[in-house]
Amino acid sequence: MATRLTAAAATILGVAVGCGPTEVGRHLREYVASGFPPPPKASARLAEARSAREAGSRTVLAAPQTAPAARSVWDGAYTLAQAKRGALKSGLCVNCHGDEFRGDPAPDLAGPDFLMRWDGRTVGDLFELIRLTMPDDDPGSLPREQYADLVAYILAVNKFPTGSSEIGIDAGPLKQIRILAAKP
Repeated sequence: MATRLTAAAATILGVAVGCGPTEVGRHLREYVASGFPPPPKASARLAEARSAREAGSRTVLAAPQTAPAARSVWDGAYTLAQAKRGALKSGLCVNCHGDEFRGDPAPDLAGPDFLMRWDGRTVGDLFELIRLTMPDDDPGSLPREQYADLVAYILAVNKFPTGSSEIGIDAGPLKQIRILAAKP
């Protein structure tokens, strides 16, 4: 499996460990070579998951907020360590979302288009959408902790501040954290 590291991930990791993006890429290749398995591909499960994704994404995207979120991403919803772990996994996303998460062919995960689309929704909505539909070739195949790490990385790429606690793996509490494009 060819693993690519996004430019943003390489920069975040490089700053964190004191090396450049090229060195971070080498570390990632070593990590993958050490036995990090790519997600399994199961054609029957893929067809079933795609159907569920189509139905699920409509449901998740159209789900009304029943209770106001108690906090926002501006309060620090993830830790730097969690975003770093998500950055290591972000290579799974670049084939569809691009090196800098700016879409092509999939929706943007960073920048103004992402913020406009997710403004007012919750971290729980984002977590569930990603967990139920990604990776595209084997949805739901990652452990919940890795999906939480990827959500943390997406928040970091969008320049939301870090906090003192990690994003959890239960969508219920995450639905209390609202994504706001602008700082309140």
